[in-house]
Amino acid sequence: MLFRSHNGYNPLESVLNSGSIANVVELWTFAASGLNADVGSSPAVANGLVYFGSFGSQFNDFYALDAYTGAFQWTGATNEIADNSPVVADGMVYQMTFDGLLDAFHANGCGTAQCSPVWSVDTGTNSDSSPAVYAGMVYVGSSMLNAITTSGFKCWTAPGNGSPAVVNGVIYVTGYTTLYAYPATPGCYSHTALWSANLPTGAHFGNSAPAVADGVVYVGTNSGPSGQNFYAFDAATGHQLWTGQSSGDINSSPAVANGMIYVGSQDGKLYAYSTVCKTSCNALWASAPTGGPLFSSPAVVNDLVLVGSNDGYLYAYNANGCGGSTTCSPIKSWHTGGLIQSSPAVSNGMIYVGSHDKKLHALGIPVCITCVVPPCAVNCIVE
Repeated sequence: MLFRSHNGYNPLESVLNSGSIANVVELWTFAASGLNADVGSSPAVANGLVYFGSFGSQFNDFYALDAYTGAFQWTGATNEIADNSPVVADGMVYQMTFDGLLDAFHANGCGTAQCSPVWSVDTGTNSDSSPAVYAGMVYVGSSMLNAITTSGFKCWTAPGNGSPAVVNGVIYVTGYTTLYAYPATPGCYSHTALWSANLPTGAHFGNSAPAVADGVVYVGTNSGPSGQNFYAFDAATGHQLWTGQSSGDINSSPAVANGMIYVGSQDGKLYAYSTVCKTSCNALWASAPTGGPLFSSPAVVNDLVLVGSNDGYLYAYNANGCGGSTTCSPIKSWHTGGLIQSSPAVSNGMIYVGSHDKKLHALGIPVCITCVVPPCAVNCIVE
């Protein structure tokens, strides 16, 4: 099962690391149906299935596949393109569609190839938000932050239109120029912000969702003054702690692990900041520019950082940098047939990522077919 946190880090992965990544190859792909079925949705993995959405035909754009083989399991009937990222919780999978409908499906399907939602809730306007689930509630942004019970009743709305993160009973969500924190207390009554924090004049939030770790909220911005496009706020008070420099806007969501923060930028670089920073900081290291902007959000497993680029490549970097240099090259990359705005998901030694070549790609270390005396090969897993 994929460990889902609000900081982009999967501590449960035991197979992939900077040594084993050399043996990772593409194992299978699955082509979504429809004329423009690009897969920009970031996949979710749970209980042996991988879930994702696509642009597709605007009617059946949500898929569930066998996570190991890629075999089709079922598709979800959606009213619009399903390019936002799903979340799986308590036997249900929630998918936000572009027209602002939040659809809820049984995670194990409905016994047939095509499943209708158990319920759908109209949040009011078009949305690029992905939902978060906490204590019997689903939170998702559209023109406002929506709080919806897991039975499909919309309880309350409040300012905030981004993809929310819920950590330790607090909802963190961005508006256009303001970061909000709300109590994630169950109940259908009006919720007042615990605090709000405004960006400097001219800066605004884009598609970067907050990541929360060790009492700090990290998030990227657009048009920050003097290249200050990355911000850290105190999670309890909203006080701005520090800013990070980048030469491009940040619409990637940060990943936080082992005292480091990793985030992609529109300048085509992956930036790595230290969590120990005062006032204003440069990255400890950044990747050499890829061939396109990074909308993809990084995933961290062990000593690896994985991120996709609009140049169509999925890149793997050593999370510890490259021996003191401030510019690092990837230790491996894999090419797809289209730009990658999907964020990679890692589970049980496999990497899943969508591409605008209309496919979901699954990568991993091949299993040895025959093995008399282990080890039978250095580039496969013995079963």
